[in-house]
Amino acid sequence: MFACPVCGKVTFLETYWDNAQRDYAGNEYSDDEILYPVNSLKTKLLPNEIKNAFESALKVKNIDNDLCFIALRKTLELV
Repeated sequence: MFACPVCGKVTFLETYWDNAQRDYAGNEYSDDEILYPVNSLKTKLLPNEIKNAFESALKVKNIDNDLCFIALRKTLELV
């Protein structure tokens, strides 16, 4: 659980990892999923760079609209 120091809202993140499973690069397998607030976008099929840029935009959407638009523009540029 993460709490935003600016708005005070929380984000619930569920993480699963397994030391026995490895990905193609030899790293430990892990799977992260944001449980709250609910994302309507299924991000498991996106590259990590695009996913991180979009999630950054979602995190600031209630704090600063201009900053959110900049993050969305970065997401579109990556796409």
